Amino acid sequence: MIKAEDYKGGYLEEYDLLVVGGGIAGVSCAIQAARLGLRVGLVQNRPVLGGNSSSEIRVPVGGADEGGGRRYARETGVLEEIRLEDRARNHSPHWTADINSIWDLVLLEWVKKERTLDLYLNTHCRTAIMRGSRIEGMICHQQSSEREIALRATLFCDCSGDGQLAFDAGAEFRMGREARAEFNESLAPEQADSYTLGNSLLFKVVDVGRPVPFTPPAWARDFPTDDELPHRHHGHFRGGEWWIEFGGTLDTIKDAEAIREELVRCQLGVWDHIKNHGDHGAANLAIEWMGTVPGKRESRRFVGDYLLNEHDVRNARFFEDAVAFGGWWIDHHPPKGIFEPGPPATMIPLQKLYTIPLRSLYSKNIENLLFAGRNASVTHAAFGTTRLMATGGVMGLACGVAAAIAVREKCSPREAGRKHIREIQQLLLRHDAFIPGVRNEDPADLALGAEVRASSHAALKVELAERLEQAPALAQLIPVEPGFDKVELLLGSSLQTEIEVAAELHRVEGLEDHPDGKPQQRATAKLPPTQKCWVEFPLEVNERGLYWIVLRPPEGVGWWRAEAAPPGTQRADCRERWEHQWRRGTLCFRTTPALRPFGPANVNNGFARPWNWPNIWISEPGLPQWIELRLPEEKTLGTVVLTFDTNFAGSLHHTLPNETVSDADVLAEAAGVWKRVAEIRGNYQRRVVLDIEPVKTRVVRVVVLAARGVAEARIYEIRLYEPGRFHEARA
Repeated sequence: MIKAEDYKGGYLEEYDLLVVGGGIAGVSCAIQAARLGLRVGLVQNRPVLGGNSSSEIRVPVGGADEGGGRRYARETGVLEEIRLEDRARNHSPHWTADINSIWDLVLLEWVKKERTLDLYLNTHCRTAIMRGSRIEGMICHQQSSEREIALRATLFCDCSGDGQLAFDAGAEFRMGREARAEFNESLAPEQADSYTLGNSLLFKVVDVGRPVPFTPPAWARDFPTDDELPHRHHGHFRGGEWWIEFGGTLDTIKDAEAIREELVRCQLGVWDHIKNHGDHGAANLAIEWMGTVPGKRESRRFVGDYLLNEHDVRNARFFEDAVAFGGWWIDHHPPKGIFEPGPPATMIPLQKLYTIPLRSLYSKNIENLLFAGRNASVTHAAFGTTRLMATGGVMGLACGVAAAIAVREKCSPREAGRKHIREIQQLLLRHDAFIPGVRNEDPADLALGAEVRASSHAALKVELAERLEQAPALAQLIPVEPGFDKVELLLGSSLQTEIEVAAELHRVEGLEDHPDGKPQQRATAKLPPTQKCWVEFPLEVNERGLYWIVLRPPEGVGWWRAEAAPPGTQRADCRERWEHQWRRGTLCFRTTPALRPFGPANVNNGFARPWNWPNIWISEPGLPQWIELRLPEEKTLGTVVLTFDTNFAGSLHHTLPNETVSDADVLAEAAGVWKRVAEIRGNYQRRVVLDIEPVKTRVVRVVVLAARGVAEARIYEIRLYEPGRFHEARA
């Protein structure tokens, strides 16, 4: 640290915001801030962007959706754009050890797109220049050019993982595990200690079609039998093994080189075990790539005005200053890593998404410092879920928006959060972020007051049977309009006689809520001894909402499942308890009358993904289809924002979603004449922002001409703005 009054050098550049760290959190923060008009510098000490997700380390980007296993939880905004672009260009799955330089290049391109964003690669933040409790600038060393670079800014955001800038600035931090009594956390040890999660090295192997020997160097670790690798499954090892982990009992910063050297020894030892000790089916496999830069899980965690803790994430606490969310399991690894005789991880599922407050994303004692990613203000127990890269990405997005408001208002991040939190939340939603339970109420969005109609809208049907599911309790959540009076379930029985089965109806508020307490209704029906048949249950609904249909079948009776996952539906089953038993696919049902929850009014109801309702317009099959918004009065239109379906029931690890609108025209009616004001061709992105020549109109129509792999139109949200309003840092 250098005091500003003692610093005699000059500054190469001055910025509104300087972001340190080019991982997913830093990239998201820098891009979002630049899009809101800030002059931004992004400083990254590696030659590529992406942090742990880069081609140097190759950890896939994980987050709240659990790799596609949890519906409607995927992080959107900048990260969704980048993931979709990667899937459009990249031949390789975005999965462990398959990550390649295309991912790096897409990240680089997305940064380079922003004209007010400067990137400094191979540049290490070395020293903070302080003026009292504020950072004035920082001195960096660019390894490749051997230059010393001094940069100055109004605000700083440390997304570097280790918190290089924040630490040198004197920001309060923690490292290690809190004592159980401090926050009454069940996952904390009795006594505080310095232990952390460790680091890992990955590798990639290929089948070369012939036997390939492997002779380890003499200094490699020796794991001659499976007993030396207890609980560490290594039957699927083509993408390396995350459990090759070490360093949690050391200092993951000061001892970084010793940790890396030991990880290389372990990495080679594990491959020697797979190749030379026992039959692992690896005779024809050879190492194609070995990681040399460890993926670090934990080091410093900086202290904000609030430390997110185990109770907050377990109880899905909603904070009034919520700006981000998470949902990955509480995923803790033993500090001894690969040398721990017990399991390599303890993963506790979370029933619901939790929110992250802005108070956990700025420093308690450095007034112009934000942070995002694994160095955010959380306890070690909560860190088990917040450490995921996609969760860091939405934190970074929030920091970018908060920084834009703070610069505009000439205030600190703390003051921005206290005085302008509703505006920050609305700006986040405007840019396709998601905050559980927060609705679009953007005063600049003209579409919110529009009357909506469409050429058609589809019924909800799930009738294709693919697999019989059996469990003590099977449940299917469906969105129901008033007038529903019976449901048919596709059941099967291996019993020899006809039996009576019962179905229950439970109403809930949200898609992640479980049945709780007594059912609103219960109906019985006879099931004959047959492998597959439709069974009718008289269940009536007179109030719109989300309802679980719960079946508690005897042994030998099951419910047929389809792989389809219509928006706004959810499937669960239970063996011992309801908590977090979400399952893929949809249990087969049909209703009288047919459910029609995909109406046109969904596109301006304030939600851009399924949450308390499907919140999507889906047309009947057959394109083209159109949807039309009629404003209360004529307005000058400058920007149209369309949010399409990128399949929140799946993952983006493999291919692009089929549900996305690819081709569409936007029409505006002016003086009784329809005029095409914008067109979309070959799209695969979820969010499309169309800046158009200003036009006075009262009616806007979107005509969907084609989708990537389906025959219907799907749109979550339509927003309309007057010229210039969408891009400004004001909601």
